[in-house]
Amino acid sequence: MIGESDAGRSLVIVFSDGLDTASFLADAVSIRPKRSDVVVYGVSVGARVRFLRDLSAFTGGTVFDVDSTKDLS
Repeated sequence: MIGESDAGRSLVIVFSDGLDTASFLADAVSIRPKRSDVVVYGVSVGARVRFLRDLSAFTGGTVFDVDSTKDLS
């Protein structure tokens, strides 16, 4: 849940299946939230994605793990 101190910050929600198809972009992707002052929340479907966890934690967000896309609600 976003607290009072986060009012006015943009929110990014990232859905991931955990398949690494673009590792070379990891550095570029992690720099953007630092510059943009956004909060990143992740939804990891069937996998634990360390990069997504680190990015969410750094920005004040969190990651929600679901076993399948049927569990998204």
